[in-house]
Amino acid sequence: MERNFKWFLFLRTFFYYSTLSIEILLLRGERYHFLPLYVFACVILIDNLINIFRTKGITFRVITLEIIYFSVFLMLTGDAQSPFIPFYFALILLAAANLSVSKTFVTAGIISVLHGVVMFGRGTIFPEFIFFLKIPSPSIPESILVYTIYVLLYFFVAAISGYIAERLKLEVERLRVTTEDILNAIEPGIITIGNNGKILFMNRAAKEFLFGSDTVRIKDFKEFPTEVKKLFEVQKKDREFKLRGRVFSISRYLLHKGLGEIFVITDLTEIKEMEKKLILYDRMATLGKFAADIAHEIRNPVMSIKGSAELLYRGKIKDKEEVEKLWNYIFSESQRLEKLTRDFLNFSKEIKIERSSVNLCELLKSCIETVSFNPVFEKKKVGIKLHCDNDINIMVDGERMKSSIINLLENALYAVDEKNGEIEIKGYKSGDKTIIEVKDNGIGIPEEIQNMVFSPFFSTRKEGYGFGLAIVKKVVELHGGRIELSSKKGEGTRFRIIL
Repeated sequence: MERNFKWFLFLRTFFYYSTLSIEILLLRGERYHFLPLYVFACVILIDNLINIFRTKGITFRVITLEIIYFSVFLMLTGDAQSPFIPFYFALILLAAANLSVSKTFVTAGIISVLHGVVMFGRGTIFPEFIFFLKIPSPSIPESILVYTIYVLLYFFVAAISGYIAERLKLEVERLRVTTEDILNAIEPGIITIGNNGKILFMNRAAKEFLFGSDTVRIKDFKEFPTEVKKLFEVQKKDREFKLRGRVFSISRYLLHKGLGEIFVITDLTEIKEMEKKLILYDRMATLGKFAADIAHEIRNPVMSIKGSAELLYRGKIKDKEEVEKLWNYIFSESQRLEKLTRDFLNFSKEIKIERSSVNLCELLKSCIETVSFNPVFEKKKVGIKLHCDNDINIMVDGERMKSSIINLLENALYAVDEKNGEIEIKGYKSGDKTIIEVKDNGIGIPEEIQNMVFSPFFSTRKEGYGFGLAIVKKVVELHGGRIELSSKKGEGTRFRIIL
């Protein structure tokens, strides 16, 4: 309302001063009474100053005074012959937009009366010397006819504009109430702030989240408490924050044509608590599975060691060779237990990544050289092909990445046959990604178990415990990358490390 009133003052000032200036400019040098125009201009100026400091909106009093001022303006610019008489309709439309239908009709009535005074008051009510222009008036019958037509038009426009304005007001109110009810009913908090810092809208949830009460009334961003105001000053689209022991997320969006911002606030406290419980549950489930798997893997060698030790302790085995076999069996099972324990500790302990610049080709050549000392490599006489761009440098933990690639190469060694086994290793760039591929033409991995190869304790080799690929996956993910598997039974396997 206040903004509309300022526009009204600006437009009325522009209208009066521009038209008066044009008339004085065009008629300068002629013998006209300019004094009434100067007085009128001063009255309008004083009225503007009073309205700026005392009036906050377009009321019935404001419109009534404006009709009086305009009627005086008509007398000064030609009374019944003034070209500005149709501007009375603008005042009726102004009343329809800001007042009720009944007051719009009252406005039309006041205009009709003052229009009659302007048309018929010259020489009777008002002396001739106050008129700026002296234009011959039409005959009485013509004046009555014109006046009657105008009066009918005033009430007709009042009826039409009042009806349309009332319908628009009802529709706007319905939309406002409906929208406000919806926004107050939803769980997220909604705040709309204009460019001038004014709070255009704030629903109940936002008030509850930020101020602890849904009844607070704040009209300006400056009225926010300091701790709350800081939350909105950070120029991020989405972020989380804590307030009064609860966790919230806040998202910001620009209003249409940049007229302000919308903030959406969501209470994440329960979600965060649920996430903690799920993480704890997942950890407990993983720990339980690990415990069961370890117990299963340990039980068999422990029982074998126990049985062999009992036989030796009781002296039931007399043959020296059989005794030696039992001792060797106990020793091999003990080594198996030691390897299981070592692999489990390597997997479960925290891995720290220390990055440095490493040439990719040199890294892959070093991995191939290490694998070439593996007895399986000599036995199967496997061919390893390397394809790599020499100018690729990557920021990785060289030793841990080397161990991971060697693990993939050794798995490929065991997968290929002795006659025509081939392994292909590639290193290349794809956009901003670095790709390391290890591909073999071995037996392949059945599709039904491919989703388990990276799980601890899962292995297709009798002597393995399934920690190798699990550690590889962990190392790659600690580098911010991922590892992918593609394989078909009988056609080979390909692992891709994407960094």
